[in-house]
Amino acid sequence: MKAPGLVLPVLMIGALYGSGPAVAAPEEPGCATTVSAPQVIDVSGTPMVWASVSPGVCNRAEPQMQVACLQRVGSPLAPMCEEAGGPTTARVTLAPYVPGASYVATGRSCANSGSPAVMFCRAAGPVTATL
Repeated sequence: MKAPGLVLPVLMIGALYGSGPAVAAPEEPGCATTVSAPQVIDVSGTPMVWASVSPGVCNRAEPQMQVACLQRVGSPLAPMCEEAGGPTTARVTLAPYVPGASYVATGRSCANSGSPAVMFCRAAGPVTATL
């Protein structure tokens, strides 16, 4: 025999604690951001450190700006940053290259979504490499 008084309290507890299928909220508009690991490149015979930031897959948005920043770990100088507009990749180089030093790359991408347009920005990194 079932206890009729037990059904209602169990249903109420289920409702209060969110039992049932989970529904994912829509993702926030904007674009994924990819930052490359710092690497050594040769620029006209001079070794430099290079990193980049690219917009990735976008959700209801158009890429507007990417910023790539690079800094030698322990340096008293501010990071060197470069900006690129639209869907292009931002690239930053840093000199002088110090062999054996660690470098950190960070970045940000911004995209417009909606009408009127609203700017959504996402940070990426840090990515550190000893070169």
